[in-house]
Amino acid sequence: MKNLFFLFISLLSFWSQAQEPIVAIEYPNMNILYRGYSNKVILAVSDADMDKIILTGENCTIEKINDHSEYIIKPGKGRIVVLNVALKSGDEIVVLKRSEYKVFNVPDPQIYWGAKKSGEVATSYVAQIYAKYPPEIPLVSTFSVSEWTVIVEKDTIKGMGNDISKAQRIFKTISQPTLVIIEAKVMGEDGIYRKMSGHWTVDKWIEPKMKHAVAE
Repeated sequence: MKNLFFLFISLLSFWSQAQEPIVAIEYPNMNILYRGYSNKVILAVSDADMDKIILTGENCTIEKINDHSEYIIKPGKGRIVVLNVALKSGDEIVVLKRSEYKVFNVPDPQIYWGAKKSGEVATSYVAQIYAKYPPEIPLVSTFSVSEWTVIVEKDTIKGMGNDISKAQRIFKTISQPTLVIIEAKVMGEDGIYRKMSGHWTVDKWIEPKMKHAVAE
């Protein structure tokens, strides 16, 4: 799974001969790993042979993804993951850094009707809904809509998947700006089903110019 979430571990090597000070900034309140997500970790150890640096963990699996000190961390069932960065020298292993990370489920996504998120004005002939993260959440994770319910005043219609074109028979009766509620059952890559909902305003039905409306 591709992702844009990075955890940086910056270490000051005691064997450094550099004259300039080496500065590392950490943000301990954000020591978080997500369950069911490929958390990318990049190791940076100053003035060290990275071939001798090893990364071990507790309550997680670790996969090295290339030769540039990048790893994928996948937490187990516990609430805490411990990562240990160590230097291997012959038969001796010296732990340079031990860090604890809290484990959380990935945040819930938002429901989009086409390109419109909940609270916005939607185009009623757009036939697809999606579950995804808004731009302000820098995670890349895939969610699928398994079923949905559209509610317009006293009318309700249900369907499967993310295609809501079956609800257009209700939308075509709308003659003025009207609130539409969509409830959806969504599953993420973490295997968790989520029940979600959103609301949009739609105006009077206008026949699309194209035979098959695309997401707007």
